Amino acid sequence: MSPLLSKYLLQPIRQNPALGSVVGTGAVCGFIYWWYNTSIRSTLLQTQHNCHIITEKTLQECREMLKSVETNWGVDIRSRDTHVRRLEIQNVEQTRSVARLEAAMKTCLAQGSQRETSES
Repeated sequence: MSPLLSKYLLQPIRQNPALGSVVGTGAVCGFIYWWYNTSIRSTLLQTQHNCHIITEKTLQECREMLKSVETNWGVDIRSRDTHVRRLEIQNVEQTRSVARLEAAMKTCLAQGSQRETSES
């Protein structure tokens, strides 16, 4: 052991038990701090790794959901367009039917008014 270390550290500790207990307590606290720091660091690294795994899994699920939504949206739009076309065709047919009925009614009314005038 170095004579300086012995003279300035070990001799005062041997001569003064209170100083020895303070230095011993400090050494124990330093060891506990080092152990706690190492333990917490490994726990934090493991937690960080787990968070990365969860994040990647969640992002993948979100991407799949977005693809599914895009697909469903496309199907819904095509279905809606088909339905709108069907309704437009139906509307045109009904408009033509109404026009034919109006023409038939006008013809009937015209024939009815001609009969009344010819009978009078």
